[in-house]
Amino acid sequence: MMKKRYLLLIMLLFFQIFAIASLELTEGRIKLVIQENTGRFSLFFLEDVRRGNFIPLFFSQDPRTSVLSVLVENRVFRMGEGADFRQTVEQTLDGALITWRSQQFEVTQEFTFIKSVNSVLTDGISIEITIRNVSEQNLALGARYLFDTYLGEKSNAHFFLSDGREIKSELDLKGSLPEYYISKRDDQIGFQCMLSGEGIVSPSRVVFGNWKRVNDTSWAFDSIPNRNFNLLPYSINDSAVLLYYDPIVLSPKGNRKINILLGNFNPKGFSTKVASTVETNLNQLYSQTVTATSRTSDSAEMSVRTDLLAVNDLIKQIDKKLQSGNPITQEEILVFRQILEELKNRKKSYEGR
Repeated sequence: MMKKRYLLLIMLLFFQIFAIASLELTEGRIKLVIQENTGRFSLFFLEDVRRGNFIPLFFSQDPRTSVLSVLVENRVFRMGEGADFRQTVEQTLDGALITWRSQQFEVTQEFTFIKSVNSVLTDGISIEITIRNVSEQNLALGARYLFDTYLGEKSNAHFFLSDGREIKSELDLKGSLPEYYISKRDDQIGFQCMLSGEGIVSPSRVVFGNWKRVNDTSWAFDSIPNRNFNLLPYSINDSAVLLYYDPIVLSPKGNRKINILLGNFNPKGFSTKVASTVETNLNQLYSQTVTATSRTSDSAEMSVRTDLLAVNDLIKQIDKKLQSGNPITQEEILVFRQILEELKNRKKSYEGR
């Protein structure tokens, strides 16, 4: 018995060390965490700015429950599993990049921080998936993405569609798709995924089902109309979403691109063509002040100088907004106030030095 306990402790320590190996990036109100050993990722939204409280937008306790799978001819590969691939995770100028490469094909997953329509700050990400045929023969290549959702599981309707439909049981969507689906906690917090719109590659099929039933199928999943999201006794009130991209034949060196836009719920949604309503500098200033980590290692003089620069930047941003002649939105006012409040709090910390 004692040997088993020691073995369990060693295993727990091993997994804790493994879990530390992650790439964590924050911009605006979005935090992206990628597990470097598996390539799986979690997405968080900054709900409470003052307390720095981030809310997971989909299930994050075990990032492995959401997974990208690739179908090659009749064989399914789950990215981040098995020894068939060489995997790399790296930070880029705009986000992050994961690459999986085998002898037959290569998959890249590029993350870019984005804003929803009319949003002042970053509140979502774009995932561009590129599948390349690196073999010397034609290959039929398809993809499916499983997202383990959870925010809607405390309500009767686990999901809502942009056309107003509520989803309370398993459902299969094909053909003309709604603009988006959401799994929401309330009217302010929700996991939103775009399904159609300008610049968006729509899935061939969207399936809502019990997570375990979905996860246990390697590729094709048959939903059962009016079936609830339970699988007794293993998986209770546990829902998930599958996005299917049907296989297409790629010639040697050919590739296909799939883009997925995710983020916190905004009724106006996300678009690859969206234009920011404010200067990028304001987003950067917000990150440097409100969401920045504490600079405890800096000297008092350096901290004061840095914050004085932030004050000057804030004044410039307010002047630019007033001079533009465009009306100031409530969200912009909130951002200005949050930056100012953080700078005031830092001023108080200098008084005791």
